[in-house]
Amino acid sequence: MNWNSASEPIDGSTLTTNNITLKRGNTAVSINLHYDSGINSLFIIPDSILAPNTTYTVTFNTSIKDMSGVALLSETSFAFTTGSSESTAPELIEVRCDDYACFIRFNEQMNHDSSVDSDYASSVLNHANLTLTTGGGDLVDASSIIFYNKADNAVNAEGLNLTVGQNFTLTVGAAATDLSGNAINTIGNINVFHGVVEDSSMTFGSFDDGGMFGPPVFHDGGEFSGTSEFKPEGFGSFTGEQFMFGETVEAYPFSNMASGDCNVFQVRIPVYQIGSVIQDNDQLVLTFPNGTGVSNAVPDTFSPYFSDFNEFAPGTITFDTAFGSGNDGVSANATANTVTVQMAVTGTPGANDFI
Repeated sequence: MNWNSASEPIDGSTLTTNNITLKRGNTAVSINLHYDSGINSLFIIPDSILAPNTTYTVTFNTSIKDMSGVALLSETSFAFTTGSSESTAPELIEVRCDDYACFIRFNEQMNHDSSVDSDYASSVLNHANLTLTTGGGDLVDASSIIFYNKADNAVNAEGLNLTVGQNFTLTVGAAATDLSGNAINTIGNINVFHGVVEDSSMTFGSFDDGGMFGPPVFHDGGEFSGTSEFKPEGFGSFTGEQFMFGETVEAYPFSNMASGDCNVFQVRIPVYQIGSVIQDNDQLVLTFPNGTGVSNAVPDTFSPYFSDFNEFAPGTITFDTAFGSGNDGVSANATANTVTVQMAVTGTPGANDFI
């Protein structure tokens, strides 16, 4: 649940479970609260699945204050009714790893019972349901620190000691379920994610890469600058010079008409920017803005790059026809607004390719 109708920024210290309650009739429901001051929104996250077709009431008392110390004039309540039982299989939508940690995000709340809870066997915090490899054995073991981030529907795994530039494969086991008990979607192996280990000095402990500024820049002499590195626009941690000279990762529609019913979307990647040669089964995940319909995403068979993404360069890179529900190398997630492309590689592509 998301409450974002406050007229001004709220004092986050007053947004507590003593001042905000969720009830089913007269029965209190255990909740967690997450306040995002950047968008002035409060996320109310129940600790367990809500009952279907049931009315709940959220109440805010007068101890809640704005940043000037002014309290709500009166206690305020909002009632809502849940829908029918949820039966949709949850999906893995994003995995990013650096040399210390992995961020594993799903499209909905997952079962995150601990080892002392009754449903631990199907929990995403159960080590048996997460497998991380870089060519050898499973790197998620008893020494790994695993915790659940309710606000992002994500698992964080830390203390992994990975090597920057290595290819990794993260598999969520078929036993993992959402809060409703629906098992993870495994159609087309979309519960398996392939990626490249990033550098923690660049991720700076954050995997969302959502802002225009990266981490503070380290200079000769052992000092950090007072400001962060400016990233003009686009995807990744590139410099302004690289942006100016066309050496950046780019993604854009062929038509600027946002209201068009369909569009061809092009992605251009200088391979050296991702720090690794493209490998067989590597995945490209495109995340689109809210309101974009991605359900019918398919490869552009008319593109001159359809049969070989790097065209005249060494090796052949194309869509992996063993991936996706349509066996076309593409998997669309309408809930998360993402399109995943899995690549099939033959031969030996170069480190300086453009795809």
